[in-house]
Amino acid sequence: MRRRELLALPLAWGAVGRASAAGKYTDKLWQQAMPLYRKMLAHPFLTGLADGTLPMEKFRYYMLQDAIYLGRYAKALNVVAAKAPTQEISQFFAEGAIGCIKEERQMHAQYFSAADLKAARMAPTCAAYTNHMLAVAHQGTFADGVAAVTPCYWIYAEVGRELIKRGSKNKDYQQWINQYGGESYGVTVKRELAVVDGLTYFDASSFEEHFMASVRYEYLFWDMAWRLEKWEP
Repeated sequence: MRRRELLALPLAWGAVGRASAAGKYTDKLWQQAMPLYRKMLAHPFLTGLADGTLPMEKFRYYMLQDAIYLGRYAKALNVVAAKAPTQEISQFFAEGAIGCIKEERQMHAQYFSAADLKAARMAPTCAAYTNHMLAVAHQGTFADGVAAVTPCYWIYAEVGRELIKRGSKNKDYQQWINQYGGESYGVTVKRELAVVDGLTYFDASSFEEHFMASVRYEYLFWDMAWRLEKWEP
């Protein structure tokens, strides 16, 4: 549900795509991300979600940091929206930012009070990841911003699709898995990836640098929660 509403808008701007004899650009991107994706699937945080052995303390830590993350992710999406080449694509990302805020309020209220969320301190990895996205969105081109925000939900779609095959004995974890392994979320991801494949006249080396940085941060976010990461005194 969290990222399901981020970009769940129709592709009103018409046909998009960079399909060629070599395949889509997103195919190339996923090949670059694959080694880290496999490492994510083997991480004890995700294996614990699937088999139900993940300590609830670590799941709650993850959810709290996720709430903080989404507020800053929404800001990055708004910047990307402001730089979009068409009104339709701008609306697409702006609606995504609204979805972030809505989901932050609704989903995390299941686990935390307003006071909990207000008192929460952003962990080092969460700060680094969101600072990366915001800096790229503000300082880079529209394509650069898209590169930085794309792994956030693409990774979740792939993880969800894998974990839903395994299931979980813990009902809270199964609920989380269902959110990202479901068909509707997969459709949302395909729509945004069509934006990526529709990009023209952009610096591919810059795009891939920002994209892979966010993929690495996605791995580190799981690891951060597993370690209950804190700032040094």
